[in-house]
Amino acid sequence: MSSTPRWLNADERRAWLAYIEFSTLLSDHLNRQLRRDAGMTHADYSLLTYLSMAPENTLGMSDLAQRLKITRSRLTHAVSRLRDVGLVDRREDPADGRGQLAFL
Repeated sequence: MSSTPRWLNADERRAWLAYIEFSTLLSDHLNRQLRRDAGMTHADYSLLTYLSMAPENTLGMSDLAQRLKITRSRLTHAVSRLRDVGLVDRREDPADGRGQLAFL
């Protein structure tokens, strides 16, 4: 049996739309500022932040993708981009020959 969804009332709808607009503007602003000041995206900065906080500045690619809420494929492209500019590198995980580690 399917139930009818409860729609937002007028106050909830205004709050929800304000949140959506704010989060979009904030994300756009952060991306512009980081591109201007550091030549990277907000997603790249987040990736570097997770690595910088990890033990030995290293995380498994699967773990990193999960933390960033992105696909492994998208992470592979991001790591390759950051590798090309000398910020990160990749190596096989000695504990799991099938996995790879990203590190600063």
